[in-house]
Amino acid sequence: MSQMNDELFLELTAKYLSQEISASERQELLAWVAASEDRQRRFDEMIQLWNITSEYVEETFETNTQKAWAKLDNVLDVPSKADEKPAQEAKVISLNRFKIWTRVAAVIAFLSLGYWLFLNPNAPEPSMATVFQTIENQRKEVQLPDGSTVWLNEKTTLRFVDSASINERWVSLEGEAFFDVERNEQKPFTIHAGESITTVLGTSFNVRAYPQETIVEITVESGKVKLENKVEEEVQLIAGKSGIYDQNSKKVSIRKSKLENADAWRSQKLTFSHAPLEEIAETLERYFDKQFIFKNPALKKCTFHIEEQDAELEGILSMIEFGSPWTIQRTDSTIIIDGDPSGCQQ
Repeated sequence: MSQMNDELFLELTAKYLSQEISASERQELLAWVAASEDRQRRFDEMIQLWNITSEYVEETFETNTQKAWAKLDNVLDVPSKADEKPAQEAKVISLNRFKIWTRVAAVIAFLSLGYWLFLNPNAPEPSMATVFQTIENQRKEVQLPDGSTVWLNEKTTLRFVDSASINERWVSLEGEAFFDVERNEQKPFTIHAGESITTVLGTSFNVRAYPQETIVEITVESGKVKLENKVEEEVQLIAGKSGIYDQNSKKVSIRKSKLENADAWRSQKLTFSHAPLEEIAETLERYFDKQFIFKNPALKKCTFHIEEQDAELEGILSMIEFGSPWTIQRTDSTIIIDGDPSGCQQ
């Protein structure tokens, strides 16, 4: 079963309600709904909403469209007697289909809002949010209305609300961002990423929370933040510490060691202090979108000390390759390392 996201859920729900769904799509939707009592409750509410809107939408449709159809008939060629019945049948079929999708259009806005609130029960309405987005290979700095500064990594969506109706500065994040938060003790700054919540008053830190990844990572550069899940398990993170939220186990924890290079995408600086090559490869995979393959697994334990101010993949690979009997093959998507690990530092 594919990973269900907001858009796919709404699309399949609309098809289900309008009886346009395929057998495989129906199975995928109902299996996803059945996996959670909360999902079942929300799906039942959507079906009830659909049924409630049926009478109103069809009545409104009939009232507002009869004249439109009459006008359309006036500008169309009058059918012959032989063609009259098929033409009438065709009109009825088209009208019924249009009724169904008019109901879909009428209810989909409610479904969208309902699903948003289902995922974020304490969230303000989406219309209240200021939205910032980046696309692939785009990074940008944005100034939030409260004076905070945020740097967005590629393929990131951030929604921000600071309203008198809520007692917090509310943020939702999909992707990765570095925050420099303006201090305001009266209004904490809360970031909702998946089912994790990060709360601060004023500090700087990096959050990585891409929907396709199972781990949400927080690394604090200055100040202190609180990382918690929706059942109020929490950890306190101070400067120099990293925390994670595991979306599979639903647990929050503090890493034994700080995530090095957490904001390298922003600073363009990579530092490895006698780090094993396996760890270096994992970082390079993340920031350069390459897959590392070790022909000899023993090479993973070799350690290196590397500092790159203007980090480029080729420069780092040259440092690893320099003075060693190894071979490093480059392709568009992979880096293949092979050789004898004898003599390397471990």
